[in-house]
Amino acid sequence: MRKYVLSFIFCSIAFLVTAQNKVGIGSKMPTSTLSVEGSIAAGYREITSFNDSIKLQDTDYYVTYNANTQGHIILPEVYQESASLKGRIYKIKNLSNYSLTISASSKEKLRNYTKDVLDIELKPGQYIELICNGQNKGTSTWDISSVNSALPSESSTSPNDQGTWQFSDIYDYTATDPQQVTRSAVDLEGFSKTIVIPANKQAKIVLSYSIPVGSEAQYGYYGITLIKDAQEFQAGSRKTTIGGNRTTKVTSDLTTISATIADNIAASSIEQQVTYSLQSYLQDTNKGATYLMLFGADGYNYNWGKGYWSIMVYLR
Repeated sequence: MRKYVLSFIFCSIAFLVTAQNKVGIGSKMPTSTLSVEGSIAAGYREITSFNDSIKLQDTDYYVTYNANTQGHIILPEVYQESASLKGRIYKIKNLSNYSLTISASSKEKLRNYTKDVLDIELKPGQYIELICNGQNKGTSTWDISSVNSALPSESSTSPNDQGTWQFSDIYDYTATDPQQVTRSAVDLEGFSKTIVIPANKQAKIVLSYSIPVGSEAQYGYYGITLIKDAQEFQAGSRKTTIGGNRTTKVTSDLTTISATIADNIAASSIEQQVTYSLQSYLQDTNKGATYLMLFGADGYNYNWGKGYWSIMVYLR
């Protein structure tokens, strides 16, 4: 008797689905293809560590990223014969303090509202929803259907990039007195600064200096050595020739040593401190040199200026 009852119920359900082409869950009279009267549960996955790019699976639906570093998620590859992916939806939320890059698989793209892109960056707190449009491999196979902030019109940043640099601070100093120097590697007075970089922040340090220098030497070289944490930062060092091959003494050679450079500091999980300073550079001179402000506040050549530098800090 039980078998007959079950058969009757199965036939009734089958007839209902076939006749109306609608399925109801918790609903006796479904009005849509699928009607659900009640809560819905779908696949939930939280990513808490990151070592390599993570490829989403058919068991994923809502994915949160909460790792302690920048991350990269790759959507499944859509082959021509994989028409079953059409309509698949992924919802992704970045709960971390780092950028998260979402990419299509190789040779595929994400369909944007102005230009198709290879990937898109989710900044901390951002959310995105993507749906597979069923196009063939090598085209824009995923639509960006929702994102909770302005969507970039061009292709987005790479996994190692966190977006636009933001100006943080500027430091500068102007020399007050000339400094007599007779050898290399002498610290220039007042030209040392330690920059503090917050944890989990990349930094771009833009340093510019302009230092008047004069010497009565008949020949040789003088210049500036830029020091970063007790080591020469060669991109910012400069030198010039004194007198060439002349054999007669002149009153002085006067010039200005200048440079502008940028130094990129990678993010760290702890606060960082970076110290920059300027040192003298002298070679093959038979006399010393005057740095920072030439020959005092007045008198001969006094108006060749004062030594100056500025350090601008950008973070992201």
